[in-house]
Amino acid sequence: MYLHFYYSDSALHRDDWTEKISEIFKQNQLGDGIYHKNYEDIYSMVNIYDGVNTAIKNAKRRMADFCREKNRPSEYDPGTMVYELVERLKSYLDD
Repeated sequence: MYLHFYYSDSALHRDDWTEKISEIFKQNQLGDGIYHKNYEDIYSMVNIYDGVNTAIKNAKRRMADFCREKNRPSEYDPGTMVYELVERLKSYLDD
């Protein structure tokens, strides 16, 4: 979620990420100013300022040194492979 707005390579606890994301929601007047997982329109919220493409770019940057033969994604902290799925799903939205 954070990568939709900023790049980070910090390994933080989920509570710390939630606090940072809530600050972004407050600054950008998204939802009620606090991040909740269950927003129905979360896609449009995080896609302000081209956030989905920003997240993909930031995730690729973070994972540039990731080696599938040497590392397990779950041990690459922080790390995400979600961008691969999102890139595939975006092709359906762009049609």
